[in-house]
Amino acid sequence: GVVVDLSSLVSMNLEIPYRENAGDRAYFDLRLAPSFSMRRANGAVIDRARFLDDMKSGGERVGLPLAQVSVFGQSRALVACQVRVGVAVYDNIRLFVREVSAPDGWLLMSWANEPVVPADGGERT
Repeated sequence: GVVVDLSSLVSMNLEIPYRENAGDRAYFDLRLAPSFSMRRANGAVIDRARFLDDMKSGGERVGLPLAQVSVFGQSRALVACQVRVGVAVYDNIRLFVREVSAPDGWLLMSWANEPVVPADGGERT
């Protein structure tokens, strides 16, 4: 089989929280699939246009080491990771599809967040 180079995918995922903090709309505009959708930690589901429109600088997101990168075939990958914002921690699942014309060779198709440590630092029940 063909070996898929994951270095650009790993780098992009580690970069995402910092690009969000910077409000770097241009970065995401080149890396979101046309059909991108996201489930925010509060349960709201948004599309590509809304994600880009909501982009603004500010925030304290810190990417934690990637928990898992799984490749399916040669053109699909799932990334599981966590992002810390203050004391809150969020699980992120991101689905990527291979796109050679994209800056990193991958487009982010879908992204779902779930809080694992609430903003008040208490245990999640």
